[in-house]
Amino acid sequence: MDLKTRANGKSIRQEQQLIANATNVAALLDKLPYSTMVLDEHRQIIYANRRLIENVGQASLEGILGQRPGELFNCIHAKDTQWGCGTSQACTFCGAVQTVLAALTSRQETAGDCRLTLEIQGKLVSQDLRITAAPLELANQLFLVVTLADISAEKHKQRLERIFLHDLTNTASALMMLITLIKDKPTSDDQESIELLNRVSQAVLEEIQSYRDMLAAEQGTLSLKPVPLKARAMLEEVAAYSRFFANPSRSNTFIINSGSPEIGLVSDRILLRRVLLNLAKNALEASGPGEAINLAVRTEADAVLFSVHNAAVMPYEVQAQVFQRSYSTKGKSRGIGTYSVKLLVENYLGGKARFESSPDGGTTFFVRLPGQPA
Repeated sequence: MDLKTRANGKSIRQEQQLIANATNVAALLDKLPYSTMVLDEHRQIIYANRRLIENVGQASLEGILGQRPGELFNCIHAKDTQWGCGTSQACTFCGAVQTVLAALTSRQETAGDCRLTLEIQGKLVSQDLRITAAPLELANQLFLVVTLADISAEKHKQRLERIFLHDLTNTASALMMLITLIKDKPTSDDQESIELLNRVSQAVLEEIQSYRDMLAAEQGTLSLKPVPLKARAMLEEVAAYSRFFANPSRSNTFIINSGSPEIGLVSDRILLRRVLLNLAKNALEASGPGEAINLAVRTEADAVLFSVHNAAVMPYEVQAQVFQRSYSTKGKSRGIGTYSVKLLVENYLGGKARFESSPDGGTTFFVRLPGQPA
Protein backbone atom coordinates (compact mmCIF):
# COMPACT_ATOMS: atom_id res chain seq x y z
CA MET A 1 0.00 0.00 0.00
CA ASP A 2 1.34 3.41 -1.02
CA LEU A 3 1.46 5.49 2.17
CA LYS A 4 2.70 8.66 0.49
CA THR A 5 0.00 9.33 -2.13
CA ARG A 6 -2.68 11.80 -1.12
CA ALA A 7 -6.05 12.68 -2.63
CA ASN A 8 -6.31 16.19 -4.06
CA GLY A 9 -8.73 18.82 -2.84
CA LYS A 10 -11.35 18.04 -5.49
CA SER A 11 -11.39 14.34 -4.60
CA ILE A 12 -11.64 15.12 -0.88
CA ARG A 13 -14.67 17.35 -1.57
CA GLN A 14 -16.36 14.62 -3.60
CA GLU A 15 -15.74 12.05 -0.88
CA GLN A 16 -16.97 14.43 1.80
CA GLN A 17 -20.15 14.96 -0.19
CA LEU A 18 -20.80 11.20 -0.26
CA ILE A 19 -20.86 11.16 3.54
CA ALA A 20 -22.97 14.32 3.71
CA ASN A 21 -25.52 12.79 1.33
CA ALA A 22 -25.73 9.66 3.48
CA THR A 23 -27.72 11.55 6.09
CA ASN A 24 -28.27 8.53 8.32
CA VAL A 25 -24.52 7.93 8.55
CA ALA A 26 -23.70 11.56 9.43
CA ALA A 27 -26.49 11.74 12.00
CA LEU A 28 -25.35 8.51 13.64
CA LEU A 29 -21.71 9.63 13.85
CA ASP A 30 -22.74 12.87 15.54
CA LYS A 31 -24.55 10.92 18.25
CA LEU A 32 -21.53 8.78 19.14
CA PRO A 33 -19.96 9.54 22.56
CA TYR A 34 -16.44 9.34 21.11
CA SER A 35 -14.41 11.54 18.79
CA THR A 36 -15.03 9.99 15.39
CA MET A 37 -13.69 10.60 11.90
CA VAL A 38 -14.14 9.06 8.49
CA LEU A 39 -10.97 8.40 6.48
CA ASP A 40 -10.60 7.60 2.81
CA GLU A 41 -8.22 5.03 1.36
CA HIS A 42 -5.38 7.58 1.58
CA ARG A 43 -6.03 7.92 5.34
CA GLN A 44 -7.25 11.50 4.89
CA ILE A 45 -10.14 12.95 6.84
CA ILE A 46 -13.31 13.46 4.84
CA TYR A 47 -15.71 13.75 7.76
CA ALA A 48 -15.61 14.28 11.54
CA ASN A 49 -18.36 14.37 14.12
CA ARG A 50 -19.08 17.44 16.24
CA ARG A 51 -17.28 16.01 19.27
CA LEU A 52 -14.00 15.65 17.37
CA ILE A 53 -14.27 19.06 15.71
CA GLU A 54 -14.81 20.69 19.11
CA ASN A 55 -12.01 18.69 20.76
CA VAL A 56 -9.43 19.94 18.26
CA GLY A 57 -10.58 23.54 18.61
CA GLN A 58 -12.07 23.96 15.14
CA ALA A 59 -15.28 25.79 14.30
CA SER A 60 -16.26 23.48 11.45
CA LEU A 61 -15.24 20.52 9.34
CA GLU A 62 -13.57 22.85 6.82
CA GLY A 63 -10.52 23.32 9.03
CA ILE A 64 -9.60 19.64 9.06
CA LEU A 65 -10.67 18.22 5.69
CA GLY A 66 -7.87 16.34 3.91
CA GLN A 67 -5.61 16.06 6.93
CA ARG A 68 -4.36 12.79 8.28
CA PRO A 69 -4.92 11.99 11.97
CA GLY A 70 -1.36 12.74 13.14
CA GLU A 71 -1.42 16.08 11.34
CA LEU A 72 -4.72 16.99 12.97
CA PHE A 73 -3.46 16.23 16.49
CA ASN A 74 0.03 17.74 15.98
CA CYS A 75 1.93 14.49 16.42
CA ILE A 76 5.65 15.30 16.63
CA HIS A 77 6.37 12.87 13.76
CA ALA A 78 3.70 14.17 11.35
CA LYS A 79 6.22 16.56 9.79
CA ASP A 80 9.20 14.20 9.76
CA THR A 81 8.75 13.73 5.99
CA GLN A 82 7.18 15.77 3.21
CA TRP A 83 4.42 13.16 2.85
CA GLY A 84 3.05 13.67 6.34
CA CYS A 85 1.44 11.39 8.92
CA GLY A 86 2.21 7.68 8.58
CA THR A 87 5.32 7.98 6.41
CA SER A 88 8.21 8.48 8.84
CA GLN A 89 10.36 5.76 10.38
CA ALA A 90 8.72 6.31 13.77
CA CYS A 91 5.28 5.78 12.18
CA THR A 92 6.24 2.16 11.50
CA PHE A 93 5.53 1.44 15.17
CA CYS A 94 2.50 3.73 15.59
CA GLY A 95 -0.54 1.85 16.87
CA ALA A 96 -2.92 4.22 15.07
CA VAL A 97 -1.24 3.73 11.69
CA GLN A 98 -1.09 -0.04 12.18
CA THR A 99 -4.79 -0.23 13.13
CA VAL A 100 -5.93 1.87 10.17
CA LEU A 101 -3.78 -0.04 7.66
CA ALA A 102 -4.96 -3.39 9.03
CA ALA A 103 -8.60 -2.35 8.62
CA LEU A 104 -8.00 -1.09 5.07
CA THR A 105 -6.22 -4.31 4.10
CA SER A 106 -8.56 -6.80 5.76
CA ARG A 107 -11.77 -4.77 5.27
CA GLN A 108 -12.69 -5.86 8.78
CA GLU A 109 -13.16 -3.92 11.99
CA THR A 110 -9.81 -3.58 13.77
CA ALA A 111 -8.89 -2.17 17.17
CA GLY A 112 -5.61 -1.24 18.83
CA ASP A 113 -3.94 1.09 21.31
CA CYS A 114 -1.77 4.01 20.36
CA ARG A 115 0.77 6.20 22.17
CA LEU A 116 1.02 9.70 20.73
CA THR A 117 3.46 12.45 21.59
CA LEU A 118 1.94 15.78 20.59
CA GLU A 119 3.29 19.31 20.50
CA ILE A 120 0.66 21.71 21.82
CA GLN A 121 1.52 25.39 22.32
CA GLY A 122 5.20 24.54 22.40
CA LYS A 123 4.83 21.84 25.06
CA LEU A 124 5.10 18.07 24.69
CA VAL A 125 1.92 16.24 25.63
CA SER A 126 1.53 12.44 25.66
CA GLN A 127 -1.75 10.75 24.97
CA ASP A 128 -2.88 7.14 25.03
CA LEU A 129 -5.75 6.32 22.67
CA ARG A 130 -7.80 3.24 21.91
CA ILE A 131 -8.46 3.21 18.16
CA THR A 132 -11.27 1.34 16.42
CA ALA A 133 -11.43 1.35 12.61
CA ALA A 134 -14.48 -0.09 10.85
CA PRO A 135 -14.93 -0.32 7.04
CA LEU A 136 -17.75 1.61 5.40
CA GLU A 137 -18.64 1.26 1.71
CA LEU A 138 -20.46 4.02 -0.13
CA ALA A 139 -20.86 4.23 -3.93
CA ASN A 140 -18.35 1.39 -4.33
CA GLN A 141 -15.70 3.31 -2.39
CA LEU A 142 -14.04 2.08 0.79
CA PHE A 143 -13.90 4.39 3.80
CA LEU A 144 -13.04 3.83 7.44
CA VAL A 145 -15.04 5.01 10.43
CA VAL A 146 -12.40 5.62 13.11
CA THR A 147 -13.32 6.20 16.75
CA LEU A 148 -10.85 7.51 19.34
CA ALA A 149 -11.19 6.84 23.06
CA ASP A 150 -8.78 8.66 25.38
CA ILE A 151 -7.42 6.10 27.83
CA SER A 152 -4.50 8.24 29.04
CA ALA A 153 -5.64 8.47 32.66
CA GLU A 154 -6.25 4.73 32.94
CA LYS A 155 -2.96 3.77 31.30
CA HIS A 156 -0.86 6.33 33.14
CA LYS A 157 -2.27 5.40 36.55
CA GLN A 158 -1.44 1.73 35.92
CA ARG A 159 2.01 2.61 34.63
CA LEU A 160 3.01 4.91 37.46
CA GLU A 161 1.72 2.53 40.10
CA ARG A 162 3.69 -0.38 38.66
CA ILE A 163 6.90 1.59 38.22
CA PHE A 164 6.61 3.23 41.61
CA LEU A 165 5.91 -0.07 43.40
CA HIS A 166 8.68 -1.85 41.47
CA ASP A 167 11.36 0.73 42.24
CA LEU A 168 10.22 1.35 45.79
CA THR A 169 10.12 -2.38 46.53
CA ASN A 170 13.70 -2.79 45.27
CA THR A 171 14.94 0.10 47.41
CA ALA A 172 13.02 -1.04 50.48
CA SER A 173 14.48 -4.55 50.07
CA ALA A 174 17.99 -3.09 50.15
CA LEU A 175 17.05 -1.17 53.30
CA MET A 176 15.82 -4.33 55.01
CA MET A 177 19.01 -6.19 54.10
CA LEU A 178 21.14 -3.48 55.70
CA ILE A 179 19.04 -3.50 58.85
CA THR A 180 19.41 -7.28 59.07
CA LEU A 181 23.20 -7.01 58.70
CA ILE A 182 23.41 -4.50 61.53
CA LYS A 183 21.22 -6.67 63.77
CA ASP A 184 23.41 -9.72 63.09
CA LYS A 185 26.61 -7.82 64.02
CA PRO A 186 25.66 -5.54 66.90
CA THR A 187 29.18 -5.23 68.29
CA SER A 188 30.90 -4.20 65.07
CA ASP A 189 31.68 -0.68 63.99
CA ASP A 190 28.37 0.36 62.46
CA GLN A 191 29.36 3.79 61.17
CA GLU A 192 29.63 2.60 57.58
CA SER A 193 26.36 0.67 57.85
CA ILE A 194 24.62 3.70 59.29
CA GLU A 195 25.83 5.76 56.32
CA LEU A 196 24.48 3.11 53.96
CA LEU A 197 21.15 3.14 55.79
CA ASN A 198 21.00 6.89 55.44
CA ARG A 199 21.60 6.71 51.69
CA VAL A 200 19.03 3.99 51.08
CA SER A 201 16.47 5.76 53.27
CA GLN A 202 17.05 8.91 51.24
CA ALA A 203 16.53 6.88 48.07
CA VAL A 204 13.14 5.71 49.35
CA LEU A 205 12.09 9.31 49.96
CA GLU A 206 13.33 10.33 46.51
CA GLU A 207 11.30 7.56 44.84
CA ILE A 208 8.17 8.85 46.57
CA GLN A 209 8.91 12.45 45.61
CA SER A 210 9.70 11.40 42.04
CA TYR A 211 6.27 9.80 41.80
CA ARG A 212 4.62 12.98 43.06
CA ASP A 213 6.64 15.18 40.71
CA MET A 214 5.74 13.08 37.67
CA LEU A 215 2.05 13.42 38.47
CA ALA A 216 2.47 17.19 38.84
CA ALA A 217 4.52 17.42 35.63
CA GLU A 218 1.85 15.55 33.69
CA GLN A 219 -0.81 17.89 35.06
CA GLY A 220 1.25 20.99 34.32
CA THR A 221 1.43 22.01 37.98
CA LEU A 222 5.06 21.23 38.81
CA SER A 223 6.83 24.20 40.38
CA LEU A 224 10.45 25.02 39.63
CA LYS A 225 13.07 26.11 42.16
CA PRO A 226 16.00 27.42 40.09
CA VAL A 227 19.28 27.83 41.98
CA PRO A 228 22.93 28.39 40.99
CA LEU A 229 24.58 25.06 40.15
CA LYS A 230 27.99 23.72 39.13
CA ALA A 231 27.71 21.28 36.24
CA ARG A 232 30.70 19.06 36.96
CA ALA A 233 29.81 18.84 40.65
CA MET A 234 26.34 17.66 39.60
CA LEU A 235 27.88 14.92 37.46
CA GLU A 236 30.12 13.81 40.32
CA GLU A 237 27.08 13.54 42.59
CA VAL A 238 25.18 11.52 39.97
CA ALA A 239 28.16 9.21 39.40
CA ALA A 240 28.65 8.61 43.13
CA TYR A 241 24.97 7.83 43.65
CA SER A 242 24.89 5.51 40.62
CA ARG A 243 28.01 3.63 41.76
CA PHE A 244 26.39 3.01 45.13
CA PHE A 245 23.38 1.25 43.59
CA ALA A 246 25.23 -0.57 40.80
CA ASN A 247 25.60 -4.36 41.10
CA PRO A 248 29.24 -4.96 42.20
CA SER A 249 29.35 -8.35 40.46
CA ARG A 250 28.95 -6.70 37.04
CA SER A 251 31.98 -4.43 37.56
CA ASN A 252 30.53 -1.44 35.72
CA THR A 253 32.20 1.93 36.23
CA PHE A 254 30.98 5.52 36.02
CA ILE A 255 33.59 7.84 34.54
CA ILE A 256 33.43 11.62 34.29
CA ASN A 257 35.18 12.91 31.20
CA SER A 258 38.45 14.53 32.26
CA GLY A 259 37.80 17.45 29.92
CA SER A 260 34.52 18.37 31.58
CA PRO A 261 34.92 21.89 33.00
CA GLU A 262 33.19 23.30 36.07
CA ILE A 263 30.47 25.29 34.31
CA GLY A 264 27.97 27.44 36.14
CA LEU A 265 24.28 27.37 35.32
CA VAL A 266 20.95 28.19 36.93
CA SER A 267 18.42 25.37 37.01
CA ASP A 268 16.20 23.30 39.29
CA ARG A 269 18.68 21.12 41.16
CA ILE A 270 16.27 18.30 42.04
CA LEU A 271 14.82 17.96 38.55
CA LEU A 272 18.19 18.16 36.80
CA ARG A 273 19.64 15.57 39.17
CA ARG A 274 16.66 13.28 38.52
CA VAL A 275 17.08 13.66 34.75
CA LEU A 276 20.77 12.76 34.86
CA LEU A 277 20.18 9.89 37.29
CA ASN A 278 17.55 8.44 34.96
CA LEU A 279 19.97 8.59 32.06
CA ALA A 280 22.77 7.05 34.12
CA LYS A 281 20.45 4.28 35.32
CA ASN A 282 19.30 3.50 31.78
CA ALA A 283 22.90 3.47 30.54
CA LEU A 284 23.85 1.06 33.32
CA GLU A 285 20.97 -1.29 32.50
CA ALA A 286 21.97 -1.28 28.81
CA SER A 287 25.65 -1.97 29.51
CA GLY A 288 27.34 -5.34 29.59
CA PRO A 289 29.50 -6.55 32.50
CA GLY A 290 32.67 -4.51 32.91
CA GLU A 291 31.56 -1.73 30.56
CA ALA A 292 31.92 1.92 31.52
CA ILE A 293 29.27 4.63 31.57
CA ASN A 294 30.77 7.97 30.60
CA LEU A 295 29.37 11.27 31.84
CA ALA A 296 30.47 14.61 30.42
CA VAL A 297 29.55 18.28 30.22
CA ARG A 298 30.68 21.09 27.96
CA THR A 299 29.60 24.51 26.80
CA GLU A 300 27.87 24.89 23.45
CA ALA A 301 27.21 28.47 22.29
CA ASP A 302 25.00 29.91 25.03
CA ALA A 303 24.11 26.49 26.45
CA VAL A 304 25.40 23.77 28.76
CA LEU A 305 25.44 20.29 27.20
CA PHE A 306 25.37 17.22 29.46
CA SER A 307 25.91 13.78 27.96
CA VAL A 308 25.65 10.19 29.21
CA HIS A 309 27.23 7.48 27.06
CA ASN A 310 27.30 3.70 27.06
CA ALA A 311 28.79 1.26 24.55
CA ALA A 312 25.57 -0.54 23.57
CA VAL A 313 23.64 0.36 20.42
CA MET A 314 19.87 0.71 20.61
CA PRO A 315 17.88 -1.41 18.14
CA TYR A 316 15.99 0.57 15.51
CA GLU A 317 12.61 -0.27 17.10
CA VAL A 318 13.79 1.17 20.42
CA GLN A 319 15.21 4.32 18.82
CA ALA A 320 11.88 5.05 17.13
CA GLN A 321 9.95 4.92 20.41
CA VAL A 322 12.45 5.74 23.14
CA PHE A 323 10.89 9.04 24.27
CA GLN A 324 7.31 7.77 24.23
CA ARG A 325 5.44 7.42 27.46
CA SER A 326 4.98 3.78 28.50
CA TYR A 327 7.47 2.39 25.97
CA SER A 328 10.07 0.21 27.64
CA THR A 329 12.51 -2.56 26.85
CA LYS A 330 12.19 -3.75 30.46
CA GLY A 331 8.70 -5.18 30.41
CA LYS A 332 5.06 -4.19 30.37
CA SER A 333 4.20 -0.77 31.79
CA ARG A 334 7.77 -0.04 32.88
CA GLY A 335 8.51 2.78 30.45
CA ILE A 336 8.88 6.22 32.00
CA GLY A 337 12.61 6.93 32.39
CA THR A 338 13.44 8.49 29.01
CA TYR A 339 9.92 9.90 28.68
CA SER A 340 10.33 11.71 32.00
CA VAL A 341 13.71 13.04 30.82
CA LYS A 342 12.17 14.65 27.74
CA LEU A 343 9.13 15.88 29.66
CA LEU A 344 11.15 17.52 32.46
CA VAL A 345 13.89 18.92 30.21
CA GLU A 346 11.70 20.36 27.47
CA ASN A 347 8.55 21.35 29.36
CA TYR A 348 10.16 22.60 32.58
CA LEU A 349 13.91 23.14 32.39
CA GLY A 350 13.77 25.05 29.10
CA GLY A 351 16.14 22.72 27.27
CA LYS A 352 16.25 19.93 24.71
CA ALA A 353 16.82 16.19 25.08
CA ARG A 354 18.04 13.98 22.25
CA PHE A 355 20.18 10.92 21.59
CA GLU A 356 22.55 9.34 19.08
CA SER A 357 23.03 5.60 18.66
CA SER A 358 25.19 3.67 16.22
CA PRO A 359 27.18 0.41 16.12
CA ASP A 360 30.46 2.34 16.05
CA GLY A 361 29.68 5.01 18.62
CA GLY A 362 27.35 3.30 21.07
CA THR A 363 24.52 5.34 22.59
CA THR A 364 24.73 8.88 23.94
CA PHE A 365 21.91 10.90 25.44
CA PHE A 366 22.29 14.67 25.44
CA VAL A 367 20.60 17.27 27.65
CA ARG A 368 21.05 20.83 26.44
CA LEU A 369 20.14 23.54 28.96
CA PRO A 370 20.34 27.32 28.81
CA GLY A 371 23.69 28.50 30.15
CA GLN A 372 23.52 31.32 32.67
CA PRO A 373 26.20 32.71 34.96
CA ALA A 374 25.98 31.03 38.36
